[in-house]
Amino acid sequence: MPGARERHQIAVRDARARFDADVMRHAEREKSREAALRAETAAHAEAVRNIKETVSRQHHEIDELETDYEAGNPDAIRQYFELVLSSQHYPDGWPESVRVAFVPESKQLVAEYDFPGFEIVPEIATYKYVKVKREIATTQRSDFERRRLYSSVIAQTSAARSL
Repeated sequence: MPGARERHQIAVRDARARFDADVMRHAEREKSREAALRAETAAHAEAVRNIKETVSRQHHEIDELETDYEAGNPDAIRQYFELVLSSQHYPDGWPESVRVAFVPESKQLVAEYDFPGFEIVPEIATYKYVKVKREIATTQRSDFERRRLYSSVIAQTSAARSL
């Protein structure tokens, strides 16, 4: 075929030029990727160092608290029990206020809590769907039952917090 050799050489030359350009773009992208990787690695190493410093500082504070607690330091005893009692988890809306006092002379620890009000016990005892009427019927709790449940909740909470 006349001119086929020339067309083939032109096609090879064009393909080689595209290949060389692609190799250069890839090399540039790889340089950029490696630079970003170095920056992220340095940032990660800094974050790890900060976390280790924080953990070390926290461990030191805990060790100091333990030493002071065992030595009978009233502030350390109060702080320890305040931390323990405030670490309890309760449902949303539940007051989580706790105040602690320690009297070293009598070795008496006093804890003061804020409990939720009587309204924490719902007035409605049950819900029932009545298919025939296509409505939800409710059953009310008596005041006696609500007071009994409220007393039980407070007693259980007090027992859980005293553990």
